[in-house]
Amino acid sequence: MRNGKLALLGAWLASRKLVAAAGLFCLAMLLLLFWLYDLPAEVGWYGASLCLAGVLLLSGLSFVRFWHKHKVLTQLEESILIDPETLPEATTLIEADYSRLIRRLARDARRQQAEADGALVDRTAYYTLWVHQIKTPIAALDRQIIIRSATRKIKRDNVQ
Repeated sequence: MRNGKLALLGAWLASRKLVAAAGLFCLAMLLLLFWLYDLPAEVGWYGASLCLAGVLLLSGLSFVRFWHKHKVLTQLEESILIDPETLPEATTLIEADYSRLIRRLARDARRQQAEADGALVDRTAYYTLWVHQIKTPIAALDRQIIIRSATRKIKRDNVQ
Protein backbone atom coordinates (compact mmCIF):
# COMPACT_ATOMS: atom_id res chain seq x y z
CA MET A 1 0.00 0.00 0.00
CA ARG A 2 2.87 2.36 0.81
CA ASN A 3 4.36 1.77 -2.64
CA GLY A 4 0.99 2.68 -4.19
CA LYS A 5 0.88 5.96 -2.25
CA LEU A 6 4.42 6.80 -3.31
CA ALA A 7 3.58 5.99 -6.92
CA LEU A 8 0.52 8.25 -6.69
CA LEU A 9 2.64 11.04 -5.20
CA GLY A 10 5.20 10.53 -7.98
CA ALA A 11 2.46 10.74 -10.62
CA TRP A 12 1.12 13.93 -9.06
CA LEU A 13 4.60 15.50 -8.92
CA ALA A 14 5.25 14.49 -12.53
CA SER A 15 2.01 16.13 -13.62
CA ARG A 16 3.06 19.36 -11.85
CA LYS A 17 6.77 19.46 -12.72
CA LEU A 18 6.56 22.48 -15.03
CA VAL A 19 4.69 24.52 -12.41
CA ALA A 20 7.20 23.46 -9.75
CA ALA A 21 10.10 24.44 -11.99
CA ALA A 22 8.52 27.86 -12.64
CA GLY A 23 7.98 28.36 -8.89
CA LEU A 24 11.57 27.47 -8.08
CA PHE A 25 12.78 29.81 -10.82
CA CYS A 26 10.71 32.68 -9.39
CA LEU A 27 11.98 31.96 -5.88
CA ALA A 28 15.57 31.94 -7.11
CA MET A 29 15.00 35.23 -8.94
CA LEU A 30 13.51 36.77 -5.79
CA LEU A 31 16.47 35.68 -3.67
CA LEU A 32 18.92 36.86 -6.36
CA LEU A 33 17.29 40.31 -6.46
CA PHE A 34 17.48 40.59 -2.67
CA TRP A 35 21.17 39.69 -2.83
CA LEU A 36 21.93 42.04 -5.75
CA TYR A 37 20.21 45.01 -4.11
CA ASP A 38 21.91 44.15 -0.85
CA LEU A 39 18.62 43.94 1.01
CA PRO A 40 18.49 42.23 4.39
CA ALA A 41 18.59 38.45 3.97
CA GLU A 42 16.01 37.96 6.73
CA VAL A 43 13.39 39.75 4.65
CA GLY A 44 14.16 37.56 1.63
CA TRP A 45 14.07 34.38 3.63
CA TYR A 46 10.88 35.51 5.39
CA GLY A 47 9.18 36.21 2.04
CA ALA A 48 10.43 32.90 0.64
CA SER A 49 9.13 31.04 3.74
CA LEU A 50 5.69 32.64 3.41
CA CYS A 51 5.58 31.73 -0.29
CA LEU A 52 6.72 28.19 0.51
CA ALA A 53 4.01 27.83 3.18
CA GLY A 54 1.36 29.00 0.70
CA VAL A 55 2.67 26.69 -1.99
CA LEU A 56 2.69 23.73 0.41
CA LEU A 57 -0.89 24.44 1.47
CA LEU A 58 -2.12 24.77 -2.11
CA SER A 59 -0.09 21.74 -3.17
CA GLY A 60 -1.68 19.68 -0.40
CA LEU A 61 -5.14 20.67 -1.57
CA SER A 62 -4.18 19.93 -5.17
CA PHE A 63 -2.85 16.50 -4.19
CA VAL A 64 -6.04 15.66 -2.26
CA ARG A 65 -8.12 16.56 -5.32
CA PHE A 66 -5.77 14.53 -7.54
CA TRP A 67 -6.00 11.54 -5.19
CA HIS A 68 -9.82 11.75 -4.98
CA LYS A 69 -10.17 11.90 -8.77
CA HIS A 70 -7.77 8.95 -9.14
CA LYS A 71 -9.80 6.95 -6.60
CA VAL A 72 -13.09 7.64 -8.42
CA LEU A 73 -11.61 6.70 -11.80
CA THR A 74 -10.11 3.50 -10.36
CA GLN A 75 -13.51 2.50 -8.95
CA LEU A 76 -15.12 3.21 -12.32
CA GLU A 77 -12.52 1.02 -14.01
CA GLU A 78 -13.44 -1.84 -11.72
CA SER A 79 -17.12 -1.64 -12.66
CA ILE A 80 -16.32 -2.49 -16.33
CA LEU A 81 -19.39 -0.72 -17.72
CA ILE A 82 -18.81 3.00 -17.52
CA ASP A 83 -21.70 5.40 -17.42
CA PRO A 84 -20.20 8.68 -18.62
CA GLU A 85 -22.41 10.59 -16.19
CA THR A 86 -20.57 9.05 -13.21
CA LEU A 87 -17.19 10.46 -14.30
CA PRO A 88 -15.76 13.11 -11.99
CA GLU A 89 -16.16 16.69 -13.11
CA ALA A 90 -13.42 17.83 -15.47
CA THR A 91 -11.24 20.60 -14.06
CA THR A 92 -8.96 21.16 -17.04
CA LEU A 93 -9.47 21.45 -20.76
CA ILE A 94 -7.67 18.14 -21.38
CA GLU A 95 -9.93 16.35 -18.87
CA ALA A 96 -12.97 17.88 -20.57
CA ASP A 97 -11.66 16.60 -23.91
CA TYR A 98 -11.23 13.10 -22.47
CA SER A 99 -14.73 13.26 -20.96
CA ARG A 100 -16.18 14.16 -24.37
CA LEU A 101 -14.27 11.29 -25.97
CA ILE A 102 -15.58 8.84 -23.37
CA ARG A 103 -19.15 10.08 -23.84
CA ARG A 104 -18.78 9.70 -27.62
CA LEU A 105 -17.40 6.17 -27.25
CA ALA A 106 -20.23 5.24 -24.87
CA ARG A 107 -22.82 6.65 -27.31
CA ASP A 108 -21.26 4.67 -30.18
CA ALA A 109 -21.14 1.51 -28.06
CA ARG A 110 -24.85 1.88 -27.23
CA ARG A 111 -25.65 2.40 -30.92
CA GLN A 112 -23.63 -0.67 -31.93
CA GLN A 113 -25.31 -2.72 -29.21
CA ALA A 114 -28.74 -1.63 -30.46
CA GLU A 115 -27.75 -2.59 -34.03
CA ALA A 116 -26.50 -5.99 -32.84
CA ASP A 117 -29.72 -6.56 -30.87
CA GLY A 118 -31.78 -5.60 -33.95
CA ALA A 119 -29.76 -7.98 -36.12
CA LEU A 120 -30.33 -10.79 -33.61
CA VAL A 121 -34.07 -10.15 -33.62
CA ASP A 122 -34.10 -10.14 -37.45
CA ARG A 123 -32.07 -13.35 -37.59
CA THR A 124 -34.34 -15.07 -35.07
CA ALA A 125 -37.45 -14.01 -37.02
CA TYR A 126 -35.91 -15.28 -40.29
CA TYR A 127 -35.01 -18.68 -38.84
CA THR A 128 -38.39 -19.00 -37.16
CA LEU A 129 -40.14 -18.30 -40.47
CA TRP A 130 -37.78 -20.66 -42.31
CA VAL A 131 -38.41 -23.47 -39.82
CA HIS A 132 -42.17 -22.95 -40.10
CA GLN A 133 -42.01 -22.97 -43.89
CA ILE A 134 -39.90 -26.13 -44.03
CA LYS A 135 -42.02 -27.94 -41.42
CA THR A 136 -45.22 -27.54 -43.45
CA PRO A 137 -44.02 -29.52 -46.52
CA ILE A 138 -42.36 -32.12 -44.31
CA ALA A 139 -45.59 -32.60 -42.37
CA ALA A 140 -47.53 -32.86 -45.65
CA LEU A 141 -45.07 -35.47 -46.96
CA ASP A 142 -45.33 -37.36 -43.70
CA ARG A 143 -49.11 -37.44 -44.00
CA GLN A 144 -48.88 -38.56 -47.64
CA ILE A 145 -46.57 -41.41 -46.64
CA ILE A 146 -48.99 -42.46 -43.89
CA ILE A 147 -51.95 -42.30 -46.31
CA ARG A 148 -50.09 -44.30 -49.00
CA SER A 149 -48.98 -46.89 -46.52
CA ALA A 150 -52.54 -47.19 -45.18
CA THR A 151 -53.90 -47.41 -48.75
CA ARG A 152 -51.44 -50.18 -49.63
CA LYS A 153 -52.35 -52.07 -46.49
CA ILE A 154 -56.04 -51.82 -47.33
CA LYS A 155 -55.39 -53.03 -50.89
CA ARG A 156 -53.37 -55.97 -49.61
CA ASP A 157 -56.08 -56.82 -47.15
CA ASN A 158 -58.70 -56.66 -49.93
CA VAL A 159 -56.64 -58.79 -52.28
CA GLN A 160 -56.28 -61.58 -49.80
